[in-house]
Amino acid sequence: MTEPIKLGEVNAFYRDRAKINGFLTRLDTLYTLEPTKYSTDVKKTLYAAYHIKGIAYDWISPYLQDYLDNGNGSSDTTKEIIGKWTTIKEKLHKAVMSMFKQGLSRAIQWDIRKERPDTLDELIDAAIDAENELQEFNSAQPKNNSANIARAKNRPNSANVSKPRFYGGPMPIDLDAANKKRNYTKGLLIQAEKDRRLRNNLCLYCGKPRYVVNDCRAKNNTKPF
Repeated sequence: MTEPIKLGEVNAFYRDRAKINGFLTRLDTLYTLEPTKYSTDVKKTLYAAYHIKGIAYDWISPYLQDYLDNGNGSSDTTKEIIGKWTTIKEKLHKAVMSMFKQGLSRAIQWDIRKERPDTLDELIDAAIDAENELQEFNSAQPKNNSANIARAKNRPNSANVSKPRFYGGPMPIDLDAANKKRNYTKGLLIQAEKDRRLRNNLCLYCGKPRYVVNDCRAKNNTKPF
């Protein structure tokens, strides 16, 4: 006596477009290997409906409930979907197409609206083509360099910018002040500074050039020796 073939459980189908063909093919294989158990289309569709989950189940649930509540169903659509295995396969494909389309961006939906693909594969191909065209269009547009924009935005207005300060040392007008602070000790001029002033024809009192000693205002407050 030939032992019956042991078949694994059919995995539930949720909404993954990449798995719908495998789901339906696995069911067809099961029905072929166990023709006695699944002898009618109703048995096939009910078994399939039992393995449809998630959002996809939301689509078939009203028809399944109508069939269970009203025998063969109160509407022609229910009778057609539940009563024919080929019909539910076709309708399930359409439902997945609708869910797939709803997941596309509005730009892609608008682009493929006139193509009206008949199958899920055609819809996917159309969406891919539209996406590629949109990316090519966007890549051809001039792009703003965000880094340059940020730098330009943070760059101060030249009209409001102060000129950079020079930190290399005392400016000429400040040189005497620096020398005074450095070369005086309690009002007495050190010898090195005295020699420098004599050598450069500078006033011994204030250190500035072109002074006549009698006219120097600092001579009364400063001792050069």
